Amino acid sequence: MREGEACPAPPASTLRKGTMDRRLFVKTAVSSVAASQTVLPAAASFLRTGAPDRIFYDARFSEALKMAGALAGQGRLTPVASDVTALWRGDLASLSRAAPLTLKGVTTESFYFCLKTLLQAQGPLESNIERVSKDLYAWSVRTGAARKTG
Repeated sequence: MREGEACPAPPASTLRKGTMDRRLFVKTAVSSVAASQTVLPAAASFLRTGAPDRIFYDARFSEALKMAGALAGQGRLTPVASDVTALWRGDLASLSRAAPLTLKGVTTESFYFCLKTLLQAQGPLESNIERVSKDLYAWSVRTGAARKTG
């Protein structure tokens, strides 16, 4: 090497352990952004099957509205906060006693758990749940045949 010449870059194999090639970093960043756009909608594919009577979404999370909004043509969208009690006492309890229901949602796990517990007290049901983000779960619940009263 002559005086005044720039040092050539060392080959990639001689880079210190723990350093990252800039090109690899950019590729990784771009692919992770692209993956995040496809994983969320694909994560809960069971949500797309069967028309629900009602679709719940946690109004505190924009992700929940986005996923539930994709199902809006299938059923009535119902925003929720964290507690199912008001909905249950409103009309959901009587609806679930009257006929089998298919319910879907993108909510916190606690909302799903409480709703499922209330519905199980009225008879058999089928359910699916899948985590779609740190705070949200996509789920579906289908109740069994309605009980006969009287």
